[in-house]
Amino acid sequence: MNDGANEKTPERWANSLGMQFLAVAPGTFEMGSPRTEPRRFADETPRRTTLTQLFYLSKFPTTQAEWRAVVGTNPSKNRGVKRAPVERVSWIDCVDFIEKLNSDEYLLELTTFLGPEWRYGLPTEAQWEFACRAGTTTAYSFGETATGVEGAFGRFVGGSRDGEGEGDEGAGRTEGAGRTEGAGRTGGGGRAEGVGRAEGVGRAGGGGGGVENGGGRERVATVGGETTCDVGLFAPNPWGFCDMHGNVCEWTVDRYGEYDPARNVDPIGASSGAERVARGGSWRSPAENCRSASRFNFLATYRGDNCGLRVGIFRRN
Repeated sequence: MNDGANEKTPERWANSLGMQFLAVAPGTFEMGSPRTEPRRFADETPRRTTLTQLFYLSKFPTTQAEWRAVVGTNPSKNRGVKRAPVERVSWIDCVDFIEKLNSDEYLLELTTFLGPEWRYGLPTEAQWEFACRAGTTTAYSFGETATGVEGAFGRFVGGSRDGEGEGDEGAGRTEGAGRTEGAGRTGGGGRAEGVGRAEGVGRAGGGGGGVENGGGRERVATVGGETTCDVGLFAPNPWGFCDMHGNVCEWTVDRYGEYDPARNVDPIGASSGAERVARGGSWRSPAENCRSASRFNFLATYRGDNCGLRVGIFRRN
């Protein structure tokens, strides 16, 4: 948990669904990545960011059991793991899920615990990265490099990029001539969706929001490399959050856009655009795509087996 939590604010809470929430106190941090960080991307422009409001964030990504208990169905591809995260949920699906949490008995127990001004929601990019970094300034919350044993993602070894394709939703996200996610979609800002950057293969460099500081490398599968795995299998970050690097990309509330350096206090995403931001990388991702600063842009309708969510609790203004 963030060390600056208010003494009057409970540090943690679990709702009747079993979701465990940890308090994150206000603070200031360096958002984005320094220009010297290997395999960074141009849309990770560093900016000193301040969050002024305490919030709660789930310790784990939302599981299939939690989703099914609220919605009544399970859209996930990988259903054979006991506590696997829900996936194949779009940003719109996640908003509907949140709306259901903010109704009836779920809202009653929340407001009884914290007060009438609190609601469930998706975090902003800034809130997500603040919780992911947990006071660290390294590429990952566990250090500067990944060996492949710190999370459910692929790792790199020296050499050329392999030819493994994804062949599923979420395949291909090309950085440069267009960062691509999914199949056959065209996003805003001149970024072609569904053309290149295969997750689990490596990011193809180029112009625009392309990769910096490094060439292609080969992906090496690790534990959980074939699909998602149980949440909480890997060590938590310094504030207690698990699976912030890999397993499933996690939707945020924000629209995708370049960071505005003038908006560094409680920043929110772009004011317009069809794409939403997901964070954290997934089981499909090479380790470099799971850095604390890595950003993913998907259409709000995109449903892939690499995308899930992590629920937060926020005070309404």
